[in-house]
Amino acid sequence: MNKKVIAGIVVAIVIVGAVVIVGRNPKSSPSSSSSTSSSNSSGTLSSASMTPSFTINANDSSADHETISVMKGANVSLTFAVDTNGVYHGGLEFKSTDPQIDSGGIAPGSSKTVTFTADHSFTFQPYWFQSGVKKDYLVTVTVN
Repeated sequence: MNKKVIAGIVVAIVIVGAVVIVGRNPKSSPSSSSSTSSSNSSGTLSSASMTPSFTINANDSSADHETISVMKGANVSLTFAVDTNGVYHGGLEFKSTDPQIDSGGIAPGSSKTVTFTADHSFTFQPYWFQSGVKKDYLVTVTVN
C-alpha cells in the first residue's frame, strides 16, 4: 500500500473512534441477584457482597467502568461484554498477570465471564484479539 492509502485508513479509524467516544451510551449496569453493587460518576463499580458479579461493556477505546471495588476474599464473577460498534472486527481479549487470567478472544457483540478470588488489587489489560495490540485503557480491580 502506498503512504496516502495508509494515511487515509488511519484518519478514518481516528474519526470513527472519536464518533464512538462522543456517542457512547453504556448498555447495562452491574448484574447480580446476590450482591449489593453501586456505581458512581467516575466509572467505578463496587460491591460489599462475598459473591459479587459485574459486567464491563468495552470497545477499542474505553470501558464503561474501568475500576471495580470488592472486598478481600470475595469470589468475583466479571463479565466482559464487547460492543458491536467501535471494535476492530477481531474483537478484544482481557488479560491480567497476577493472578494470571485470560478471557480469550471475545467477538464484537459477545461476552465472556471470568471468575477469581480477590486476594489483592490488579489490572486487566485489553488487547485486540487477533493482533495482540494493547489498548489505551485498563480495567482495575481494587481489593479493600
